[in-house]
Amino acid sequence: MLDRKKRRDIVKAKKRLLVAYLGLLVISGIWKEWIPLDIPPRENQETAILGTSKSDSDRARVRYLDTAVEGRDEQPVLVLLHGSPMASEVFDEVVLLLQDRFRVVVPDLPGFGRSEREVDDYSIAAHSDYLASLLNVLEIEQCHIIGYGMGGGVALEYSVRYPHKARSLVLVSSIGLQEYKLLGDYTLNHTLHAAQLFCIWSIDWLVPHFGWLDRMRLNKRYARNFYDTDQRPL
Repeated sequence: MLDRKKRRDIVKAKKRLLVAYLGLLVISGIWKEWIPLDIPPRENQETAILGTSKSDSDRARVRYLDTAVEGRDEQPVLVLLHGSPMASEVFDEVVLLLQDRFRVVVPDLPGFGRSEREVDDYSIAAHSDYLASLLNVLEIEQCHIIGYGMGGGVALEYSVRYPHKARSLVLVSSIGLQEYKLLGDYTLNHTLHAAQLFCIWSIDWLVPHFGWLDRMRLNKRYARNFYDTDQRPL
């Protein structure tokens, strides 16, 4: 058995570790709140400040690629929408193959890539609003849309709201009918997504990471994307 002195030393060591952990946790929390994550755009990206139809206050900085070339106004516009948790770079090789025939527009949807990370709503409905706002800024009246993964849900939302603007729709490995997603029921799936969000949120706040986790793909924005999205209308 340990003698009394050794037991006291062990207790002191545990207290020091606890104090160090709590100190790092507090500093990490302050760091995340007061030093916001600001990832600069990629070399070929532009920036727009966009809002949604819900509220003008819910504005977000959105990075996007636009291959428009002066003198080629006759080119059809092709919008590429990424899935979750990836971002626009998933289309880099595709853009190289298509940019001679199309004006290609590829946004980083809010919460992903180099765009704004903190927004009120990460659902496909909100992302559809941001897409509509971006196309208005770019003065694009009609476009073809390719939606990949979760981006397919955004493409569907946009094409239903603006059928006169979406000339064609291509869904690649897209999300779709609620009954074919996970457990097939909205309430059960929503509960699973809530559990996922809680786990990621717990790690975010119980592990001192000084913003490092915010740079990873599987973060709370990724979880919110699924949690905020209602697939029943699809």
